[in-house]
Amino acid sequence: MAHRVLHDPLTDLPNRTLFFDRLGLALARLRRNQTSIAVLFIDLDDFKVVNDSLGHGAGDKLLVELAARLRDAMRPSDTIARFGGDEFVVLVNGIVDTIPLAEIVNRLRDSIIAPFHLAGTIVRIGVSIGSAIGEHHRDADEILLNADAAMYRVKAGPNQVSR
Repeated sequence: MAHRVLHDPLTDLPNRTLFFDRLGLALARLRRNQTSIAVLFIDLDDFKVVNDSLGHGAGDKLLVELAARLRDAMRPSDTIARFGGDEFVVLVNGIVDTIPLAEIVNRLRDSIIAPFHLAGTIVRIGVSIGSAIGEHHRDADEILLNADAAMYRVKAGPNQVSR
């Protein structure tokens, strides 16, 4: 029962509630241990086109396959969550500098933009990813807001990354 309350029913990824819990714990560790974290905000570009042209069943299948790709692209110590619709967030623990973060973002982007096979059709989607590094953030809402704002700064240009 607890699993159902804390996970998205379609993708089985952590939901918003579980993500905020883990982010709060990570921020507390950051303040104690001087470690670093990052939050990535991911939005699929033109996902509505998939639902409109192939149906919501195909859109759901894409989201389930995407969740599996995201799990494969990330480390077990990181948290991937579905916030709803076509929005996902990732909590990346133990960031040392921006080079490893850039590698993680590129790996995520590559896994998302690889073609999907849906309803006998090859589908490609774009992605916008924004990131915020947690070193100077006071709370979970602030770091998530900054990652979301970074994602919107690149929304006009798909497959871009902003910090």
